[in-house]
Amino acid sequence: NLYGCEIGDDSFIGPFVEIQKNAVIGKNCKVQSHSFVCELVTVGDNCFIGHGVMFINDKFSNGSPAQGDKSKWQSTFISNNVYIGSNSTILPVTICSDVVIGAGSVVTKNIDKAPTMIPMEAGASHPNFCSWINAFSIFKFSSFVPRLNLRHPDSKGPLDTFLNLREFSI
Repeated sequence: NLYGCEIGDDSFIGPFVEIQKNAVIGKNCKVQSHSFVCELVTVGDNCFIGHGVMFINDKFSNGSPAQGDKSKWQSTFISNNVYIGSNSTILPVTICSDVVIGAGSVVTKNIDKAPTMIPMEAGASHPNFCSWINAFSIFKFSSFVPRLNLRHPDSKGPLDTFLNLREFSI
């Protein structure tokens, strides 16, 4: 379902995706199956939206749904080179360029700086893979993250618990 939206050149939209009017998807993007991109969402160029990602424009700011009152809706802006893992939920926020969001995340606050962590097992072979968002209060990681054996560039050992992720701020 694509209606009244803008899709950039060389972008791929998977099956069972809904992109509503006034949403913008940039150039060279991939939006995987079963994702929902609501009104007032802008996605930059070279972005990846995993399977089942949901964008939200109504934060129930008055304690209940806006019920069609678009003045209560808020916008989301995703910059360039952002990778959003499957089954993530993105509330109205702004996300800077070069960020990777882990699968199953819930993003509730703006991300204006891409923190860097080096995945030891991956050997940092892919530069964009190193830009993990890691502030515990912003979203929950899915269960696979601790197995990546991540470490901060300034640390001497791996991050072995979620509590250690609080050391990193955005």
